[in-house]
Amino acid sequence: MKKRLLLALALVLGGGACGSEDEHDHKHDAAPPASDAPPDAPRDTALVTLDAAAPEAAGPADVSAPDAAQPDAATSAPDADIDASSDDAGEDAGPEVDSAPDAVAMCRRIKCDCTYNGKRLWGRVQFVDVFPDFKVRVVTALPDLRVQKVMALPEPCGRWQEVNSLPDFKVQIVTALEDFSIQYVDALPGLP
Repeated sequence: MKKRLLLALALVLGGGACGSEDEHDHKHDAAPPASDAPPDAPRDTALVTLDAAAPEAAGPADVSAPDAAQPDAATSAPDADIDASSDDAGEDAGPEVDSAPDAVAMCRRIKCDCTYNGKRLWGRVQFVDVFPDFKVRVVTALPDLRVQKVMALPEPCGRWQEVNSLPDFKVQIVTALEDFSIQYVDALPGLP
């Protein structure tokens, strides 16, 4: 097993094949390429590290694939540049997410905080034919908002008090091309 790993490593690092086992035994005794290591340091530390890291019970070594533990100088430099450029990109690298405190999830066509286009959907409402804030369609099932008409205190989501002046928002009732749909209810107003 060790000889196979050494042979595979010699092929990858040395670029040539060994002619016999005798040449193979002397192959790792040869001096490695020049490095910054001190002269008394062991010369075949990569071979020793590979042998120590490889378990004996492992299957046969794949001679065609380079060892993942051994970095290749030609491929590690571009990878480092790619990693560095992705770190520099920061938030631009991934999909853009609105992390502002006003980012609210959508509950159908209405935001889950009971607003539409920044206007809250409770309070004093005036029904108009032109220049509405919202165009709504009245439905009997599957509404975007359940609305309860009240005479006073239109505070929770979906409670509307009908007025003729000084409204919080204006609504036009339409049969098509609505901004969202409503259903009139006697209890439990708000988002479905």
